[in-house]
Amino acid sequence: MRTGRRHYKSGSPAPGTVEPVFHAGVAIDAQIDVLIDPQASVGIKIGGGKIVAGKTLMDAQLSGYVNTDVSFQAHGDYDTSDNAFHYRFGAYLYYNIGYKAVAKILDFVDWATGDRT
Repeated sequence: MRTGRRHYKSGSPAPGTVEPVFHAGVAIDAQIDVLIDPQASVGIKIGGGKIVAGKTLMDAQLSGYVNTDVSFQAHGDYDTSDNAFHYRFGAYLYYNIGYKAVAKILDFVDWATGDRT
């Protein structure tokens, strides 16, 4: 006995049961960075007087620094599938601490490090 349902051999849905659905969305991103790079230096110089005929025996300097980035970030998006606006935001701090050194001895030795982090 048949139940009255139509069975299609092709496996396609019954006419009128399929409806098109359209989704759309939009997104926005924003970011502002504030860069701060303080540096402190300490040095020593020996010589330059009458005893050494005005020559510098040693000149050395050590510098320390902090490279800092304060980043303010925001993201927002709207999607028609749930008809809602979603957002997130944050403030982030990135930093790098390092030093460098320079030394010159009797105009013969000229030594320096690259930035050390």
